[in-house]
Amino acid sequence: MPFGYVACWGDMELRHLRYFAVVAETLHFSRAAERLHVTQPALSRQIRDLEGELGVTLLRRHRTQTALTPAGEQFLRRTREILAATEEAVLEVRTLGRSLRVGHYGTLWTDYFGAALRRFSRAHRELSLTPVELTPVDLVAALRRDELDFALVGGVSPRLEREFATRRLCALDAVLALAADHPLAKRRRLTLSDLRDADWVVWDEHAFPGRVDLLRTAAAKAGFTPRVVAGVDSVASMFVAVATSGAVGYVLPMTRKLPHSGVVFARLQPPAICFEMHAAWRRESRHAAVLAELAATLAEGSREGAGLRTPTATAPASGRG
Repeated sequence: MPFGYVACWGDMELRHLRYFAVVAETLHFSRAAERLHVTQPALSRQIRDLEGELGVTLLRRHRTQTALTPAGEQFLRRTREILAATEEAVLEVRTLGRSLRVGHYGTLWTDYFGAALRRFSRAHRELSLTPVELTPVDLVAALRRDELDFALVGGVSPRLEREFATRRLCALDAVLALAADHPLAKRRRLTLSDLRDADWVVWDEHAFPGRVDLLRTAAAKAGFTPRVVAGVDSVASMFVAVATSGAVGYVLPMTRKLPHSGVVFARLQPPAICFEMHAAWRRESRHAAVLAELAATLAEGSREGAGLRTPTATAPASGRG
């Protein structure tokens, strides 16, 4: 008789499978009953019920010895698979209930919100935060697939606001990145008008949607169209492109913490390019209330510092932000 994974065959339950597995492993009803904390007659009755439900004999009972039949050996293999899969599923569910998968796209942001994340963790010791690093585009895709509970997603589009609960966390004024030997490298403050004839390195639109438009919009207000010579998808690539091409880049202010050989920074005066950070999560999430609290904690914990703007009033965290 072929045996597949057992779903619900009559009155069969996982309890029957566990009882059978222990008896099959010990080949001794008394020892099996002791391990299972049941009486031997009750255990024998459960095994007979299982055999009756299946319509086959699984165990040969002798006065001094118990042995598996060929059907019993095959059924034991399947039983072990079923019990292992059940234990794995229970562990996954229990772990999921205690863990919040927090998506981000770089250690700069987890460091920036570090104090607020620690404060949230202290207030919710029953939960663990599991960081997941992806590109901004992949973060949104992972939210849609329910592979993340919460994500830091940069700017948000109207579509994203309709699709997810969001909250604006902070806005940071971009700083300029220039090669150390650039003609303007000694100036620590520049206007976009100073750079109307410059070449620019921009952020790849696929990896960082909207960041190219930030530059173009700011440049248009300054009366010119930026001449783009390269696009990058990481801070390291930005630094290499800037240091070797003579072009100008624009980066987050805390990027200055990273190694940047051959690159210097200058502030834009007045601030002209602003990077926003939003949180996003699924409205239907069973963790929605605590995720809204996490977003509020991050928004309140945004550090004051160079280039930081205080976010304007936001809608309630349970809806659009």
